[in-house]
Amino acid sequence: MSPVLSGFSLEDTRILSTKLFGNVHSIALYYRYMNEDQKILIAEDDEFMLELLVQEMQKSGIKNISIVKTGKDIPAKVREEKPALLLLDLILPDKNGLEALEELRALPEGKDLRVIVLSNLSEPGYQTKAQELGVVSYLVKSNMHLSEIVDSVKAALKK
Repeated sequence: MSPVLSGFSLEDTRILSTKLFGNVHSIALYYRYMNEDQKILIAEDDEFMLELLVQEMQKSGIKNISIVKTGKDIPAKVREEKPALLLLDLILPDKNGLEALEELRALPEGKDLRVIVLSNLSEPGYQTKAQELGVVSYLVKSNMHLSEIVDSVKAALKK
């Protein structure tokens, strides 16, 4: 992301981009670059699901992807990688996703991190707890197509 434009709202960035880049086509390329450049951390232990998610994201232009497969490794990976967004499964080895998210929210690097929960746990209690921990959205895997998951990730990156 261009340091000149960081910290501005989307509308301010559009106006500045027009002045810096000159036309709408350049702005579209800049926004595409901005989204591709932002790192996504996927916390998922299911190899098949992980492979599908990574392929779909890469196909849609998201190339900067990092992976963590256990709940206990999430905080360290966030500190190390500084992702723009965490796509979080709740059923993980060693520590569940909500416990990891609670720990993450106590860290400076995780306090404001955008998080999307992607889980098969659809019970309202999990969704309520996730909302209390400030997730952007809560997606139930069995109710979503891969393209919808990617669309949710892209939308969250723009916030």
